[in-house]
Amino acid sequence: MKKKELIIYISAFVGIFILGVTWSILVSYNVFDKMDQAVLNSIVSWRGEKCGFIYWVVRIVTEAAFLYFLIPFILIIMILCRFDLKSMTLGVGAIGQYVVNSIVKSIVQRPRPDIAYRWMNESSASYPSGHSCSVTFTYAFLIYLIWNTRLNKNLKIVLSVLSGLMIPTIMFTRLVLGVHYLSDVLGGFIVGSGCVLVAVFIHRWFYLNGYNGFKRMIDRKIGNKEQ
Repeated sequence: MKKKELIIYISAFVGIFILGVTWSILVSYNVFDKMDQAVLNSIVSWRGEKCGFIYWVVRIVTEAAFLYFLIPFILIIMILCRFDLKSMTLGVGAIGQYVVNSIVKSIVQRPRPDIAYRWMNESSASYPSGHSCSVTFTYAFLIYLIWNTRLNKNLKIVLSVLSGLMIPTIMFTRLVLGVHYLSDVLGGFIVGSGCVLVAVFIHRWFYLNGYNGFKRMIDRKIGNKEQ
């Protein structure tokens, strides 16, 4: 890895780490409370009754960030990519971001919005949003993965746009469901973004050092069987 590229990665990570720590401290000291409550009240005022049309739409969409959806989704990608370095980094990184998010949750220990606002039952702490973190990491790294394939440029653009739209869409569903404040989902986005930077750096480091996961071994096995 070139020195310039290394400096860019380190600078970006340090910047987002400082932003994440600062944001978490501000949340801990209730700096965003008035803003958060105003946004939540505004959403509640137009979202309608529970079990209505909006409820079912956001409930279905938000499922795309649950572990029982993401785990099979990532496993499928790993299988299709024959467990190459990119897909393995995605899989290991998904576990890593979950651990990091859980640690931050346990430190900040922010209560969820009042039960009267919630359209779902959630037992964990409110900050940072785990769904926002996981969807940011998964789909942002997926964009990186897409641009490192041999797909044609137009298809890469379409898939990248669709993947990118998943991030703000699911973040918004968490607000509509009343299970998070605005600063929670933004905090999840910051944590997820930091994890993406680390994952991309790790992938670049290993790839430039000639490692590509288990793909070569699997390709050889498949090649032997075909013979």
